[in-house]
Amino acid sequence: MRKRRILIIDTDNAACLLIETRLASQFHVFTANDEQRALRLLQGDIPDLLLLDVHMAEMDSLAILVREREQREGTRIPIVAMTTEADLNETLYLKLNPVGLLTKPLNYQDLDKEINEVMVKSWGADKPVSILVVDDVRLIRNAVTKLLENTGSRIILNEAKNGQEAVEISDRINPDIILMDVEMPTMNGIEAAKTIRQKNKDVKIIMLTAHDTSDRIFDSFAAGADGYVLKNRFAETLPIAIHTVRLGSVWLDPSIAREILSLSIIPEQKPVKITELLSAEEVKTLSTVAECKGDLCLVDPSFVARLHKLAPVA
Repeated sequence: MRKRRILIIDTDNAACLLIETRLASQFHVFTANDEQRALRLLQGDIPDLLLLDVHMAEMDSLAILVREREQREGTRIPIVAMTTEADLNETLYLKLNPVGLLTKPLNYQDLDKEINEVMVKSWGADKPVSILVVDDVRLIRNAVTKLLENTGSRIILNEAKNGQEAVEISDRINPDIILMDVEMPTMNGIEAAKTIRQKNKDVKIIMLTAHDTSDRIFDSFAAGADGYVLKNRFAETLPIAIHTVRLGSVWLDPSIAREILSLSIIPEQKPVKITELLSAEEVKTLSTVAECKGDLCLVDPSFVARLHKLAPVA
């Protein structure tokens, strides 16, 4: 089995040397203590893991290159952030989406153990990945399985032609990942995802569908989906979607992400004056028990007390 490639990006030369010394027996380790060297190394062979100091992570050119490599290679680069607790704010955390955090000063004695734990979490220690492809169209199932077989990863593939079969096969083989169509006979993909998720909290479910309507997307994630991939571009997005959900993140097809984000934003509500909700007679009645200036009304406490007495018992 080939050694994993680890790229360390940190301005601290001493830290780079200590990390490299500790990990060199198990991994191919490369170091960069400035942005230019980091950029050159990232343009070469894609690393299996980045150990990234958060101060370096703030450099936009570095972040852009990492994401470009991921899109081009169809494989996400797992990032372990090296930071002090004060350094890592929420915005930077979301930007990095790290698979692990190492707090400085580092514990070099146990560093190799911590990195191996991250590797197991991210890559499953090289064990084969079990994937269940669920679609009622044989042509689609064949295209998906052919694509996955050509990725070079160790994959065990199974197929189901409807949601009911997916539930039964999932119970039997306990797959790592399920690629689920939405519209199918017997049981649709959303119902199947919900049923499977109730039984299995660990399986990763990616909806692979032609439907890009917001109701289908929201229903899918409500049922327990971890990702949503459109069939019209699955050849370029499915490998990275699979890798993303394996790392514990959520994948949403870029072509619909902006639309979903806009639907998720609650528009600012225009304040409504209370008098706009009342009839002319009700406004007159209110004026006898309250003193109003602009939108603020001071109500006579005795009137409120009478309301409580007249209100029906709950």
